[in-house]
Amino acid sequence: MDPLAFHREALAVAQRVVDGIDRSQFELPTPCDEWNVRQVLEHIIGGNRRIAGDPPAVGEDMIGDDLSAAYAESAAGSLAAFSADGAMDRLFMLSIGEVPGHFAVLARSTDQLAHAWDLARATGTSTDLSPGLYTTALDVLQERFATRGRNSKSFAEEKAPPDDATSADRFAAYAGRRA
Repeated sequence: MDPLAFHREALAVAQRVVDGIDRSQFELPTPCDEWNVRQVLEHIIGGNRRIAGDPPAVGEDMIGDDLSAAYAESAAGSLAAFSADGAMDRLFMLSIGEVPGHFAVLARSTDQLAHAWDLARATGTSTDLSPGLYTTALDVLQERFATRGRNSKSFAEEKAPPDDATSADRFAAYAGRRA
């Protein structure tokens, strides 16, 4: 698997979900118990901006007037940062601490996919987002947890997916969401 292609595809899936969100949905609860739709959006935009070296200021409105454009700009910055010469070997700061780029790009990709699923679920959009990509993402997350453990601050315990679960639903259940 090419980690940059995986990241590019994860960002594209999240962009498609973000593009379907209306401001009237910002206060809806999400599968992330402590965050509503707006807070999840701020998290994924802010995370992308931190990777790009442009961390948001405390209290900054990261969404502005155009949610889709704000996300697209943050995604482009993240992709550019990970695409830079030597990026896979340099250290990036994530919520779990400093990690090498080859780990950070996968962690940020699975984060984007988890939250794209959260946003789709919260806004009533289909969670059957990108079957092949979510199958790969599940493999990535399983490998990560097998080698580094499950970070309970970011991921609740695995839930059992329904029998008819999509690959995105199976990924979400593994990441601790009720699918």
